[in-house]
Amino acid sequence: MNPTPEMIEAILRRHVKVDATGLSPAVASAFIVGIEDASREIAALDLLPGEPVAWRARHSEQESWYLHYAPVSWWECQSLFAAPAQQPVIVKALDVDALAQEIRRVDGNHALGAGALAEAILPFVRSALSSPVEGGTDNEADIDTCPVCSEPLNDDDLCSTDIELGVCHAACLEGSPTVNLDTGEQVDGPIPTYRYGDLASPPTSAEIEALRVENAALRKIISDCAASLPNGAFIGTACSVEFMQKLPKEISLVFAALQQEPSR
Repeated sequence: MNPTPEMIEAILRRHVKVDATGLSPAVASAFIVGIEDASREIAALDLLPGEPVAWRARHSEQESWYLHYAPVSWWECQSLFAAPAQQPVIVKALDVDALAQEIRRVDGNHALGAGALAEAILPFVRSALSSPVEGGTDNEADIDTCPVCSEPLNDDDLCSTDIELGVCHAACLEGSPTVNLDTGEQVDGPIPTYRYGDLASPPTSAEIEALRVENAALRKIISDCAASLPNGAFIGTACSVEFMQKLPKEISLVFAALQQEPSR
């Protein structure tokens, strides 16, 4: 929310006072009170949800509230909202100490009225609230999500890289063709996978291509090993990893059968 001059003026009237009756303006500034309280309340205006739909105001703490459809410069004026709304992302929180210093800078002798003081500090308030945060970003923006399912990409998630979408959950790309990320041409074998947390950044095209070539070579070795067994075993290069995991058992069965045969 952008604080209005009326909102700021009402807060200043309620808090900022000079508690030094009879003193000259030259020394009165030492007795100004309430600047910090006013600064905190002005800073909190940016945390209010949505835009107000009405205001309630009173002339003193003992008086009843009166409903208004615009802010008024009474002793106290509060904004009313239709319903709680989702709090917007705050680009930068208003620095309470800096605001208090600004109030002292523009009206150190308490010579301005509340309305004039509100107008004087309004540019500072709006500028501070619209300035970007230094050295950081909003936490929501730091969470990487899968472009297919929109779920967060966690360090332990098994991921693959799509030529158009980028890093996705491997399960979300299941059934998709494997392509060369540089040329877009379809290639044999499954899509390479990796743990999201193992990479500081997504793998480059060259790294993925090297993994693809290595994966294809290993699959060919496994297929050849199966073909060399005398029991007619067959494992194609495109078979799943789960199916290929049966090869050691096949080899052990062949060796067991050979050991049981009588020596020639």
